[in-house]
Amino acid sequence: MEETLIQKLTARIREQLVVKGITDFEIADGNFYFANAAEKSRANAIIRDYLTDLLDNDAERLM
Repeated sequence: MEETLIQKLTARIREQLVVKGITDFEIADGNFYFANAAEKSRANAIIRDYLTDLLDNDAERLM
């Protein structure tokens, strides 16, 4: 079965978080759950920056 766009995006976001040092989280039902508020806040900024970069520069690479 081919990966859906949301599965690809979720995998890329997971990679970005791990590369930036955030590892204490789970993904369930399409939602990200973080162990503490500080990591959640930092993760939100990482996700926002990643999505902004993706939309501004190269959304095609995700497809």
